[in-house]
Amino acid sequence: MKIILSKKGLDSSNSVKPITIDNKQMIFLPIPSNQDYDNARYSEVFENKISLLFYCMEMGIDFGYIDNKKLPMNGTTNCHLDPQLINYFGYDNFKGSFGQVKAAQKHLENKQVQAGDLFLFYGWYTDNKTHKEKHTLFGYLQVGEIIKVNELTASQKQKIVDKYPWLHHQPHWYSQETNNTIYIARETCSFNKNIKGFGMFKYDKELDLTAKDIGTKTCWEISALKNCKVSFKDHNGNDSFNDLGQFRVADRCQEIVIEECPQAEKWAINLIKKYKRR
Repeated sequence: MKIILSKKGLDSSNSVKPITIDNKQMIFLPIPSNQDYDNARYSEVFENKISLLFYCMEMGIDFGYIDNKKLPMNGTTNCHLDPQLINYFGYDNFKGSFGQVKAAQKHLENKQVQAGDLFLFYGWYTDNKTHKEKHTLFGYLQVGEIIKVNELTASQKQKIVDKYPWLHHQPHWYSQETNNTIYIARETCSFNKNIKGFGMFKYDKELDLTAKDIGTKTCWEISALKNCKVSFKDHNGNDSFNDLGQFRVADRCQEIVIEECPQAEKWAINLIKKYKRR
């Protein structure tokens, strides 16, 4: 099983503030978008019966950025709702999903990411106690199926969306970008049939990737991953966590594949077992 650390959601390139962790509650806030295939509005997507727009306003995220252009966060602002680890729209038999495109997807292909591999999603967070900005894990998805959207015929697409109607709300189902690919979760995890194959975490400091005594969020310290080799775009297996489990991540890095090693697998599974949201 390969473990992939995948950066998703609001970051400093498209938000004025990080996402706030409040009383161990972690919210995923997607990036703003002006793409035609991103037709979900922050005001129309709800978690715990509260709109994502309300969460933005509550956290003081009243502006966002698209291509360095400032835009207000309001009732008409669209978002790129990906990944989807929550059944936002109430579909029966829903499974989690996320999409990737272009060079980032090509990297996943080159590393032969396949069914059974495990994504841990991280984002830009802070909390009400320390107010420190950090990279923190917020959810997971174990791959059950991989769909190369651009390679499908019209009849194939129809069969798939008949099987998975919730794909109508997955933006990558409509994207025409190169290497457009959707990863669909397993129904349950291979390592424990009582755990869903996707989900959000309830916050604990063990989910923080950023070193606690260093001021920048891109300096990580994860003792369980010491000496683990990693690959990301333009860096194919030549980087690794050091003897202390420290690693300096590129700020724009999206998909970090940990080369297969038992300690990384054990670390990831343990986090899911301990902190999955019930």
